[in-house]
Amino acid sequence: MNPFYRRMANNKLNQITPEELYQLAIKYHYPLTKKQAIKVIRILRSEKIDVGDLQQRKRILDRIGKEVSPLIKKTIEDLLKQYNV
Repeated sequence: MNPFYRRMANNKLNQITPEELYQLAIKYHYPLTKKQAIKVIRILRSEKIDVGDLQQRKRILDRIGKEVSPLIKKTIEDLLKQYNV
């Protein structure tokens, strides 16, 4: 991934709010409730996110699958693949 895009993605993931995440889910028709958005952000906030760190990504996605929903985990994985992250 281009270093500039990687830095932008990291900044956004480290700063996004539950409300922003929820609004994006509505805008792009992804299945996410406000309660799930809060849980996802809580998980993201547990570590400083680096989208290039594959071990961290797997660890966080596994937590999202367990603590939020397997469907949300799959949706995020699909989005990451779509953007070659």
